[in-house]
Amino acid sequence: MARHDAFPAPTLRPIEERDLPAIWQMIYELAVFEKMEADVTCSVDDLRRSLFPSDADVLSGRAVRSARAVILERPRLADEPLPEGLTLPLSAVHPDHLVLGFCLYYFSYSTFLGQHNVYVEDLCIREPYRAFGYGTVLLHSVIKHAVEVHGARRVEWSVLNWNEPAIRFYEDKCGARPQSEWTVYRVAGERLDQYRGYVAPGSNALTGAAPAQK
Repeated sequence: MARHDAFPAPTLRPIEERDLPAIWQMIYELAVFEKMEADVTCSVDDLRRSLFPSDADVLSGRAVRSARAVILERPRLADEPLPEGLTLPLSAVHPDHLVLGFCLYYFSYSTFLGQHNVYVEDLCIREPYRAFGYGTVLLHSVIKHAVEVHGARRVEWSVLNWNEPAIRFYEDKCGARPQSEWTVYRVAGERLDQYRGYVAPGSNALTGAAPAQK
């Protein structure tokens, strides 16, 4: 297997707003790999509103500052060709750097531990840069950041059951173990929309006010 140390060292940094087109592109590339590209309905503007929300939206409750994203990049060699067919291969912040991958995470909470933890939503190395060891660098760096910067006691993520290479990677590289006693439930789409305007019988569900006395 080729090694990433044959090239300039990669660096991990928090994304800036101008990175968002590349982040969207990598989200789509990951969805294609996972055979879920039809599920990608977000736009760059959606990412902007959620990852860089305005103060007004945060204060009103329309947005929260929970999700974070980091990008892995490295300097491009002077005579290094750009990968064929790769959209937005160069960094928007450092134009002489190649965009290798990204991680998007947010904060979860454990009532048993009484503190927040980190949940990794997406962690991806772009196809031309796989098998160079960059995935290990990205995963270990994100876990280190979660522990040292955010004080997380847990770092968790989900993996598709058919993605055996990823399962082996997670178990071998950082000792992650499946939480087989838990099953994830989800409410989405039309079923979720049915809850708009819901009021619990006999109470005001929005304010928590007690039923009026008769």
